[in-house]
Amino acid sequence: MAMPERRGAMTFQLARFDSTTERVLASTAVNLPLPVVADRWMLTVGVNTGGIRPGRAVSSVEAMNLRLAVLLGLVGLARPVLSVVGAYDSGPLSKPVGPLVLTALVSLVWIVAVVIAEPARPVLTLVAAGLAYGVAAILLNWSLQPFLESAETIPLPGYFGILIFNAGQGAVLGLIAWLVLRLLRR
Repeated sequence: MAMPERRGAMTFQLARFDSTTERVLASTAVNLPLPVVADRWMLTVGVNTGGIRPGRAVSSVEAMNLRLAVLLGLVGLARPVLSVVGAYDSGPLSKPVGPLVLTALVSLVWIVAVVIAEPARPVLTLVAAGLAYGVAAILLNWSLQPFLESAETIPLPGYFGILIFNAGQGAVLGLIAWLVLRLLRR
């Protein structure tokens, strides 16, 4: 035999509290009907959240430190600039060692810079740095095409590939920086 069902209600109350005068400024309550079975208990929980105050709204651009991202993107141009001046043709930076060493060095600079600056969103900051580097490398290529035969025209899918790859590289480096920051805060 099924138990008869009764209807109960749960009340949620939301109040705006002024901590300086310790007064309730505004209050509203919402009653939600709930089924209650006759032989079961209903548990009501009250939560005092204490002094929750809205923080200052921070935009994503501000949280990621856009200036730092653009600066790091320009630091990344060291690799293609050294290629243009022929540093990878011979000597200790000859290919394939030179570009790989410089990529690792730039990556290390990006991580250290973000760890030192401690932006609110390190991953987003380095994704933006990767995008800034991609855009700067494309602009460098465009500006050198009239003067250098080695500055070949990039096909349209190549532009997207450059931006996506560098944003992905920035995301990976941002995750590493985030982990380092997390370990340092312990």
